[in-house]
Amino acid sequence: KSVHIGFAVLFLLAYVWIKRKELHEAVGLWFLVLLVFAVLALGPVIHIGGHEIRFPLMPYSLLVKLIPAMSLGGMPVRMVVMAILAASVLAAVGFAELLRRRSSSRSAIFAAVVLVILVFEFLPGLLPARENPLPDFVRELKKLPDGAVYDVRSSKFHALYYQTIHQRPMAFGYISRTSTTVDAKSSELRSVFEAGDYEKLYRNYGFRYLILPRSMNLVAALGTPLYQDNDAQIYDLSITRHQ
Repeated sequence: KSVHIGFAVLFLLAYVWIKRKELHEAVGLWFLVLLVFAVLALGPVIHIGGHEIRFPLMPYSLLVKLIPAMSLGGMPVRMVVMAILAASVLAAVGFAELLRRRSSSRSAIFAAVVLVILVFEFLPGLLPARENPLPDFVRELKKLPDGAVYDVRSSKFHALYYQTIHQRPMAFGYISRTSTTVDAKSSELRSVFEAGDYEKLYRNYGFRYLILPRSMNLVAALGTPLYQDNDAQIYDLSITRHQ
């Protein structure tokens, strides 16, 4: 809904298109901007009703081939900003034309109706909200002495949310674009964990707390956890190292 142009604006666009020969010549240029960026905003694949409709080569795909740096954008839909800008200018032209013909009662009624629809269409809706319960292990982690966290139990998205509570340095997390060096370091950390070298996680990388799902049983390798419930386990690698 954040990229919806609106039915009132679409009506004004149709009105301006019909009257384009009577209006300023720049109207054609704005329609071109609207068309170009609206088509590019569709991205490499058209989605209709939740289904993908593939064409051999969409304009956005062609643009990426011509300008490889475009692939860094990641979100073709953002190009709709330029389409909305062009639609806004054209809608203003349409309103001006309707008001210029205010001697016609029909034009005045149309202008009033379009304005009312426009206002209601663009009223901001309520943001969706849902409860996101906090696992007990996060509260327990907050009580422990300082130390970096290696969290295997949580998704990268939830781990960032939990960090706002326990406020400890942590591995991984989520950023929109990762560099080659970050990817390499992340792979290196995962390899150390998967190899079971927990002492190295503590000694070389500085991770004190290891968070595991309850289903992962590493008591033989790590000893007794600091905390354990039906959901998660917390191990202190600084203690494990000396056992």
